[in-house]
Amino acid sequence: MAPRSLACEYATKMLARVRVLEQLGVPVLLRWVPGHAQVPGNVMADAIAEYAAQFGAQDVLNPLNGHIESHFSPDTHTWSPPRFVSSPYLSIHGLSAGLNYGQQAYEGLKAFRHAGSNSNNSKERITIFRPNLNARRLAHSAETVSIPPVPEELFIQCVKLAVAVNAEYVPPASTSTTGQGVPALYIRPLLFSTTPHLGLTPPSSYTFTIFVTPVGAYHGLNPVDALILESFDRAAPRGTGSGKVGGNYAPVLRHSELARREGFGITLHLDSQTRSEIEEFSTSGFIGVQQDKNNPRKVTLVVPDSNNIIDSVTSSSICTIGHQLLNYNVEKRLIPYSELSQFSEVMAAGTAAGLVPIRSITMKSKDEKFGFDVGEDGEGGGPICVRLLRLLQGIQTGRVEDRFGWLVEVDGEGEGVPEGFLSVSPRGKNISHLTYSPFHFTIGVRKDENDDPGHGKVTIADSFDSVD
Repeated sequence: MAPRSLACEYATKMLARVRVLEQLGVPVLLRWVPGHAQVPGNVMADAIAEYAAQFGAQDVLNPLNGHIESHFSPDTHTWSPPRFVSSPYLSIHGLSAGLNYGQQAYEGLKAFRHAGSNSNNSKERITIFRPNLNARRLAHSAETVSIPPVPEELFIQCVKLAVAVNAEYVPPASTSTTGQGVPALYIRPLLFSTTPHLGLTPPSSYTFTIFVTPVGAYHGLNPVDALILESFDRAAPRGTGSGKVGGNYAPVLRHSELARREGFGITLHLDSQTRSEIEEFSTSGFIGVQQDKNNPRKVTLVVPDSNNIIDSVTSSSICTIGHQLLNYNVEKRLIPYSELSQFSEVMAAGTAAGLVPIRSITMKSKDEKFGFDVGEDGEGGGPICVRLLRLLQGIQTGRVEDRFGWLVEVDGEGEGVPEGFLSVSPRGKNISHLTYSPFHFTIGVRKDENDDPGHGKVTIADSFDSVD
């Protein structure tokens, strides 16, 4: 049976028994610990979420072990050592500057599982893609919104720890070589002010957190049509455009949704001062491809040079791959709108999707639409996009040698986590744990707070009929 069908059957039976427990007055908090190779963590998570509402489970959480936190002390002006927190919730004062004034910044990166190989005696491992660049970008974003930067060493330590304590949720190693999307563990570092603070002066206390969640193939090589936004400027000259802060993203949501309703999968921004230069997509960096008409193998990757855009880790990686591995030229410069017609391919580069091929770019006020190569059938990517994406994903997943030292290995799944990190949060203190094996789930129930977690177990499903 397919993993999805298998997961649905498990979720159906498990949640039916959860309802029985609830009717007996037992508060239930579920934690799923994988134990079946045929059901990847992200597939089971989706199935549980989908079936929870149908079966009356009121307290079914995204099945992850927890997140990592570090706090900035106003007394020592240093960040605390990272600590593991099992709850998926944050405690924050309602008058904090993070909530009231948008004093926050965030990042996005991924961890990938690599398959082991008997031929070269390599072991399965988990790596994180270029976290040092995300650390530096977060430091820049923090400076943009007046937050003390997180040291690079601490950033990487926290990211590694967050992946380690949730290692079982890193999806299985991908065997795809088609350039489609690759399943991964998405990592979301978040930095914000926690001080109750009404004045418009820098607060004193801050929190740095790392959350993770398994993700599947995002876009793959599905091309999208882009619309240039003309009624909204993403960032002002000499403003916050180069920072990865929430205030640069929330305002564009309604414009992107309106564009989506008109059939545009992504929106593109021109510079706000002259509205004549390409800057970036709302969610991703811009990469244009130029090919010599007399020699199509002579390829130039063109990326915008602007102080108002995010320094894209994916775009930078693609340019390095193109230049170092494929002998492409790379130009970082101003890109006039009038140059769009000279690109054979255009790509949106970002962490979530890797590379998204752009089928067309439309500017309504000029009644202009520029088309680009997205493959012979019009449903994939152009040849340059496909080649670059395969190499990028190959490095990320270990199928292509990492000549650049971009991958940071997670050493020891769970290493450095305080003992007992699998116990549930206080919100579900009556439930000590939920374990899962191929055909049964077990919930451990504590009789009181002093009971050992191993006592008072209640088996909600002694056995499931085999569904193989």
